[in-house]
Amino acid sequence: MKRKRLSQRMMGSALILMLLVSCAAPPLAPTLNPVPATLTPTTIPATSTRTPLPPPVSPEFPTGSFFHQHAPASFCVFQFNQDGTYAYYWLVSSVDVTGKEPYATGTYSIDGNLFIETSTDVPGCPSPATYAWTYDGQTLTFQAVGEDQCSDRQGTYESPLFYTRVE
Repeated sequence: MKRKRLSQRMMGSALILMLLVSCAAPPLAPTLNPVPATLTPTTIPATSTRTPLPPPVSPEFPTGSFFHQHAPASFCVFQFNQDGTYAYYWLVSSVDVTGKEPYATGTYSIDGNLFIETSTDVPGCPSPATYAWTYDGQTLTFQAVGEDQCSDRQGTYESPLFYTRVE
């Protein structure tokens, strides 16, 4: 029996599908770990089983652009503005998103180490949604507090590919 090789087109389609899935990959199964010391029992349910985030370097939420990279020329970029607005760019060709149309926009507020998405234009994603955040001076990470009713949003914020500051 003679085996057929996959065409370059089929291989390319498979790679593109993998990239699309990875930007909003579902969160990993929770593990049994204690609640982070930076959160009080009133901000996160005592039944939380998520892995604790390390403490932030600064108590100030960082604004600016943050990205993670897929394949050689594919990026997901968050742009957090000082006025409490954000834009999210999905699978763009560069971390420079000037002139690009965002995939999603919304508003947020910060309460200590909690990031609260107060509004979004993504259909089916109710607000507010609350995430603990930490920033080590270069990498910004998020973790849902409680359950987020929007699995796509949770997969975006809790991406296993952490968000790195755009220099």
